[in-house]
Amino acid sequence: PNTISFGTMINAARLELAVATLRAAPDARREDLEAAMLMLSRRWATFGRLPEGLAMVEEVVAGLRAARPPRPANLINALDALGSAYSKAGRQAEHVATYREALDLAQRTLGAEHFNVAVLHHNLAGALDAAGVANEAIVHSDLALSLAARSVAPTHAFPLTAVLLNARLHCAAGDRDGGRARLQPLLPEYTRLPQLAERLAAARAACAMD
Repeated sequence: PNTISFGTMINAARLELAVATLRAAPDARREDLEAAMLMLSRRWATFGRLPEGLAMVEEVVAGLRAARPPRPANLINALDALGSAYSKAGRQAEHVATYREALDLAQRTLGAEHFNVAVLHHNLAGALDAAGVANEAIVHSDLALSLAARSVAPTHAFPLTAVLLNARLHCAAGDRDGGRARLQPLLPEYTRLPQLAERLAAARAACAMD
């Protein structure tokens, strides 16, 4: 069944109008246009208009790669959106390559221990897992959790999300003790995060916790 709300459809229509208006305005801020385009691309993906959304994100990324002076923070954000779009499109090679680029840029720009770097390690781990590169996925997933632990509590939404991938990867690789040890203490926290139910079930199954 179609679960897209009328309000979501209206918001997408407004974003389309905003993008068209900003494109036509000679004095529009480039950052405002880019932000509207990225938001619209996500809405289009929701509506099944993924090719159009992907093309729009690629346009934003191309513009930011050519921007002078460079705007690395904006480019990192756009690359993150592009990686997600490639994932939805099943384009695994581009999915991995895009998150590698985003991670490298974030490390050089923000520093290797920045929280956003932890998030990108996790995203790259997910891309590598989807591409079947399990060993490297574990390396980046471990780094994501280690870096996140320096910035936020284990019960923060990001480590609770990241540990599900991490536990599943470790258990699938034969390290069930390690995977269970990461996941078991946090299990009560997932009652408040129903959106993670599918990932939790996958991690529990991989770790034979059911």
